[in-house]
Amino acid sequence: KTKIFSIVGFAATMGYLVGPLLGGGIADNTLYLNTYGCCAVFIFGALISCILWVIIFVWFKDYQKCTGNMKSKPYILLRSTKELFKSSKIIYALSNYLSLWMGLNIFYEFYPVYFVGLWKFSATDIAIITACYTVPYALSQLIVVPLLSNRSTSKFIMIFSMLAGAGLLIILLCVAKIISYIIFPIFAVLMAFCTTTLTVFLANCVRANQHGQIFGIAASLNTLITALMAILCGLLAKIKIGLPLMLSAIILVLSAVLLFKNSIVQIFQRREVSN
Repeated sequence: KTKIFSIVGFAATMGYLVGPLLGGGIADNTLYLNTYGCCAVFIFGALISCILWVIIFVWFKDYQKCTGNMKSKPYILLRSTKELFKSSKIIYALSNYLSLWMGLNIFYEFYPVYFVGLWKFSATDIAIITACYTVPYALSQLIVVPLLSNRSTSKFIMIFSMLAGAGLLIILLCVAKIISYIIFPIFAVLMAFCTTTLTVFLANCVRANQHGQIFGIAASLNTLITALMAILCGLLAKIKIGLPLMLSAIILVLSAVLLFKNSIVQIFQRREVSN
């Protein structure tokens, strides 16, 4: 399961890297030829989406077996969702998952604002620094995560990674421009391990036919939190441009504390059951 999530994460991350390169090239060429202009990017995206829809419809037929009749009976879905939240293990895993992604989303949305506002980064500079984060993140998901995530100490490695990541963000606020090209790859490796391993933990909390349900809940809550945090961080950036990154570091520390607390609680629960 860890290997599969790592491969999926690697593919998604590379999409964020390759997509802008293709979109930029298509837009530039069509503008130069004075044909479709920027609309060509959306036409290309629509064609890719149609192809993906056909692939999913033809190949992923097991979806029907997993969902059964739930799609025709929404009240069954609501009832099963309530049952999910009766498990403290699921609540712990979901809270860890959402808190980590809250900190990461703030970072990913506001580091360009910080770099442009403070260091006057150009579009090329932003592209380079983004590659310094995206490429190590993708490679770590493919190589590092499968090696470490199945160890018994994986939770404590995640706690260290979150604290170290928060420390790197604090350092980023205090150092010169050139150091950011060193900090970003290290931060990417740490966060790739945390995000993928927490995803596996969340998946392990439910049965196989509930994966879509739990990740749908997680994605919905994550989107809502991201929207609210974007508004808050926009206001904070007006006060001081580095405050969103500071908030991201604080949330990563809180995520590490939450994961540590949940790990201790689960250890005591296992001991009680065994006794």
